[in-house]
Amino acid sequence: MSLGLKRGVVQLEPHDKQWDEIAVQTIKTLG
Repeated sequence: MSLGLKRGVVQLEPHDKQWDEIAVQTIKTLG
């Protein structure tokens, strides 16, 4: 997941609603 964020690519084969929450939390943490 971190690699995808570093590349600026947010593409998962199955898009999960959990990914949105995880992404938001990760961005806030990296913030």
